[in-house]
Amino acid sequence: MLCACLSYGQNATTTGYKYALKAYNSFYFSNGNPPFSPLYGYTWLNSRDYPLLHPSIALMWKGKNRISHEVELANFVWQKRDDLRIDSPFVGTHLNHQSHFALAFRYEYMYRIGKETWRFSPIIGAGIAPYVQQHKTQFYTSASYPTNTFATGAKVYVTPRLNVRLTNRWFLDINVPITLFEPSLLKFVIQNPSLPLRQQNNSYFNFTGFSTISARVAVGVRL
Repeated sequence: MLCACLSYGQNATTTGYKYALKAYNSFYFSNGNPPFSPLYGYTWLNSRDYPLLHPSIALMWKGKNRISHEVELANFVWQKRDDLRIDSPFVGTHLNHQSHFALAFRYEYMYRIGKETWRFSPIIGAGIAPYVQQHKTQFYTSASYPTNTFATGAKVYVTPRLNVRLTNRWFLDINVPITLFEPSLLKFVIQNPSLPLRQQNNSYFNFTGFSTISARVAVGVRL
């Protein structure tokens, strides 16, 4: 069936389609520290439970000449659960309630190097991906104190791409987003009454370069 699609796609044209939907899966490497490596792999949910599954959806549309645009819902998590943490045989166990919210979007501006009718079309893109996420932990015992961690920032990157045309509507998009730099703000709050208020609230501003490199594959359909 795949050979038949490829054979049919040799004589197909893609010029009549302006929009396309894509379903991505990402494999990522990040030098960030858990749990805040927010984009292209969220550590609290995906890395522990589904280490190879980082799905997302995107909408692409054509601009003028060789230009196209793309918006993606890169990450969305809203989860609550009880967790049993074993610190050590001497300290014991702690039952806590965790809630997490994460949201990330991505916009990319893309320039197609080859012709649209080529089976293999190289594309170069540049984009920005703002994100926000919050993680709260509430302990059921008095041995530990509630914590609240909030992070926001944006990734700025370039993305070399290769589009592989299967038919006049279906295609593959293989790309490697490379983060150029990432400004972020991290705020950590621990509700420990024995500490002064100033020590209960801590904020950090980070500016990192080349923080994330990911490999992604998408299956797309032109509309």
